[in-house]
Amino acid sequence: MDEYSRMIVGWQWADADTVWNNMCVLRGIYERYGLPKMLYTDNASMFKTIRHGESSHQRHRMHGYETELQRAMRELEVTMFSHGPYQPQSKGKIERFFRFMQGRFISRHDERTIDGLNASFGRWVDWYNRCHVNRTTEQVPKDRHTPSVWRPVSCESLNRTLCFKDTRKADKCNTFKFEGAAYTIPDSQCLAHMTLSLEYTPDSIRAYDRHDRFIHQFDRITK
Repeated sequence: MDEYSRMIVGWQWADADTVWNNMCVLRGIYERYGLPKMLYTDNASMFKTIRHGESSHQRHRMHGYETELQRAMRELEVTMFSHGPYQPQSKGKIERFFRFMQGRFISRHDERTIDGLNASFGRWVDWYNRCHVNRTTEQVPKDRHTPSVWRPVSCESLNRTLCFKDTRKADKCNTFKFEGAAYTIPDSQCLAHMTLSLEYTPDSIRAYDRHDRFIHQFDRITK
């Protein structure tokens, strides 16, 4: 939800509340509207580091850790923060919308599949944004929306940030292993014994060399 206008700018019904599904929702928002100044979330572990104090195994404190979503927002220069623990009133705007949605949509829909639910909810969100007068603002969300405060962003930037990141070292055969599968770099590029930066999604892996030059994109191998 856009806090100022109360406009629903992104959503998705899914079978699991995962980091990747949240990244997909954010990507849809950023592609359509641009980058917001801030992203305000709850305290779910996908949004906020939950390590307390110093680890007995690693010499890092909490500021040395970040989630994949925190890392992505840092790279996109979007300020990300969450409400204080045990303070649900801090996100009262979205909670009030959830209650409204439960009474006006959830209790009335009869869809039996996630695709059908998303299609039905999309029509309902369109009505909400264009026709529903918010009690607090006394305006329709669409009329109050201010697109000028959203910063433009390129698809390439979103590709490189809204993903997961890791590193691997290529062996003497120009091959690296990732999650039990082997990936061989094309012979045109010899990167044996070099460390590669990987940017991956559930479907693909993009490999970069130590100078951040793109090497190759691989389809994910699942076992």
